[in-house]
This record gives sequence, C-alpha cells and structure tokens, in this order.
Amino acid sequence: MKAKTHLLLPSILLLLGALPGLSAAPVAYTGKLAINGLNYSGDASFTFALRDQNGNVRWRNGADANASINVPVDRGRYLVLLGGQGMNPIPDNLFLNHPELYLQVHFFRPDSGQWLHLQPDQRIFSNPHALTADLAKAVEAGAVTKSMLGPDVLADLNRTDSNATIAPGSITLDRLSPQVRADLNRSISRNDLPADVLADLNRTVTATDMAANTITTAQL
Repeated sequence: MKAKTHLLLPSILLLLGALPGLSAAPVAYTGKLAINGLNYSGDASFTFALRDQNGNVRWRNGADANASINVPVDRGRYLVLLGGQGMNPIPDNLFLNHPELYLQVHFFRPDSGQWLHLQPDQRIFSNPHALTADLAKAVEAGAVTKSMLGPDVLADLNRTDSNATIAPGSITLDRLSPQVRADLNRSISRNDLPADVLADLNRTVTATDMAANTITTAQL
C-alpha cells in the first residue's frame, strides 16, 4: 500500500477568538491516500494526533488513541479540520508551548482490517499559528511606549510643518460649521457686553463731564 499525506500550510485557518481561555480555531488539513498506486475513494476511518519532537502526544482527535473519525475521500483526496468536526478542540496555547509539533495520521485499511501509520509525520511550523487566542487580545493601555516606536514614526510625530499656514481668505463662511455661523449671525444683547463697557454705559453724566465735552464758538 502506498499512502501519502500533505499538510497545506496556505490552507491553515486561524479564525481565532479574541478572548483568553477559548480554544484555537480548527486547522485545515488535506491529504492524499492511495492503495497500491490507486487513489482511494469512499469513507475512511482516520485518527489524528499532534506529537512533539520527543514523541509525546500533545493533542489527539478523540478521547484515546483508538477514537477514530470517518472522513470522505474523493479520488485520493480528503480534507479535515483538526480540532473541528467533533474532534477534541485544540488548546489555544498549544503552538506557543510546543513550537515543534508533528501530525500523526493513522488510516484503517478495510481490506486487511489493519491500522496503518501514514508516514512521514508532517511538521506543523509554529509561525502560521502564532496568533492564538492569548495573543489576539487587545493591546493594553500603556503597553506601547515611545521607545518602541520606529525612527520614522518618531520623526513624523516630532516634525514641525513650517508651511502649515492659513492663507488670508482661504476660510469662507460656507466652510464654517452651522454652530459657528449661528453664533456670528446672532444679535448682541447687553448680557454679551463686558463689565467695563456696561459700567461706562450706566454711569451718571455730571455737569463737569458735560462742560468738558462742550465745544464753544471760541474753540472753532
């Protein structure tokens, strides 16, 4: 029997939750299965597990190694969502805690009644899985400091635009907000006058003031 499997990294789905404590999103995995050079078609039983470089199983599709899942195979091709389709969910920190993981696939061959290990185990690189639920949280206030900004960003923040002047007449009435225009067009009442102007208007004019402001014929 000849069996091949392929992990298509571009097909990995990382629709991860934004809250801590949630499971990572299922990972799309596609493989190819052929028996004696002929592509297999029909339903087939598989088991899936993720092991580390020391052979320790860190995740499996079911409760134990014997728990299998039925997968339709079409002309040798099959597609599963690791962590989905009724499988155990993938822990959200699995790829962070174990950056070197390999996918083990076992296939039940119906004509011989044997479980076959489809080799080699496929390496799942950690880079596509860096965005787990723990890392998808919003940036906390104060987490980004000025020293963390790039030189170009700092230069743009600190620059002074000497050409940022307003040309006379460039701001017309129609460019003002309705609130500003309403304030400009309203009537001015006594309450709008400053205290010194009101005091001057309300003061009592004396005879001395009138004499000082009187223009006689001799002054002309």
